[in-house]
Amino acid sequence: MGLEAATYINELNSANPVGASDPKGQGDDHIRMIKAALQATFPAFTSAAVTLTQAQINDAARKTAANVFTAAQTIQAQLTLGPAVAASYLKSIAPAGVNIATYQEWYRTNGSTRRGYIGYPTDNNNTLSLVNEEAGAAIALTSASITLNTVNITDYARLSQANVFTGAASQLTLSSTIAQLALNETDAAANNRRWDITVNGEQLMLRAVDDAISSATALMTVDRTLNVIDAIAWNATAMSFNGILSLTKAAVVPAGYPLIVNSADPFIAINESDGSANNRLWDIGAGGEDLLFRALTDAGAATTWMQVTRTAGAIDSINETAGVSIQLSAPLLAAPGIHNGTAPTGTAGRIASGTYNPGFTNVANLGSISAAAPCQWIRVGNVVTVSGVLSIDPTAGSVVTTARMTIPIASDFTAVGQLGGAGSAQENSVGVGFSAVIATDDALVSMFSGSPAVHTVPFSFTYLVV
Repeated sequence: MGLEAATYINELNSANPVGASDPKGQGDDHIRMIKAALQATFPAFTSAAVTLTQAQINDAARKTAANVFTAAQTIQAQLTLGPAVAASYLKSIAPAGVNIATYQEWYRTNGSTRRGYIGYPTDNNNTLSLVNEEAGAAIALTSASITLNTVNITDYARLSQANVFTGAASQLTLSSTIAQLALNETDAAANNRRWDITVNGEQLMLRAVDDAISSATALMTVDRTLNVIDAIAWNATAMSFNGILSLTKAAVVPAGYPLIVNSADPFIAINESDGSANNRLWDIGAGGEDLLFRALTDAGAATTWMQVTRTAGAIDSINETAGVSIQLSAPLLAAPGIHNGTAPTGTAGRIASGTYNPGFTNVANLGSISAAAPCQWIRVGNVVTVSGVLSIDPTAGSVVTTARMTIPIASDFTAVGQLGGAGSAQENSVGVGFSAVIATDDALVSMFSGSPAVHTVPFSFTYLVV
């Protein structure tokens, strides 16, 4: 018989009823079965009309029971995910073993011009992109709490478009075992474009860096103890200050000096910028443990015009070394120096005076010789004058008596005539002569007396400092 048993549409047999053999009385049974199958298949249809087109119904049919679309879909209204017992989400899955793009796109009215997307837009891409292709290209994130790499986005929002932090406690903090801020001047010459500020080893360094970032030179290094700056070291061949350099004395050793120049040959240059050629540059420095005052040509050739020598904290001499005249607006008073039987060390000053106790060496026919009191001397330029009183006792009469006498300021004699003078015995007017001894660089005292008695001889001699 051609009447099947069907509860849903898919159970209906399109070959029934069989017109040649089925009785007409079963026609109403077929109609009732069809109605029942339609109502059982579409139990949620209400009395309202179904307005979906065939194409729309076909699109909806492409979604499987697992909520996976198996073909391209166009949703012109709203797609709601959830509510559900499990998590609600929209998933894009590439086929197993195939590296293709997986992303969601957004279109506006014409449906053909893409305005933005989120996902992995190209094959083999490991970067998740959120892109707005609309004019202006803005992406607005309006959630009250959004984090970027565990940091709340409101912390980043304090940076305005002018790269100025606008928060109440505005600061940029770089945290690392070696924290660095790199600066790259893109239009600079090769290996002249990169700088950085680096913190390492508890030091702050300002560095010049090569383009490969493989080597760097610290032009400034700052050392600290807690929040106290211990030292600032500059590494530069020259430093130029166009304004006023203000220095404050610090309680360091040596104490109280606001500026210390440390070097094997420390010098401070003074440049009179409007001076004429080869007349603008001077310097003051130290060399060979002496303080030097120098005049320099523009090319750097130096002439020392004054030299100060020292022994520890005492000044031994101040020497004018350029061989020029010194004009004084007041008398020059040289402090006397007492040299106990030995010549002063170093080269004495150009204008100086003092006393000394000379030493003596027997040469011929001499019983004894001594100075009655310390002898006095005065130096002007390279000429020294010595005077005093000697007590001379010859061994025998009518024989030339000679002795050597030390001089107060050393000289390297090259001629006998570089020292000369005379004296006269008070007892008998016997003459005494003085000349240079080249071999021993001292004075030769010569006297011819008719008797071997003690003679008191006032004298004076002058010699050249060679």
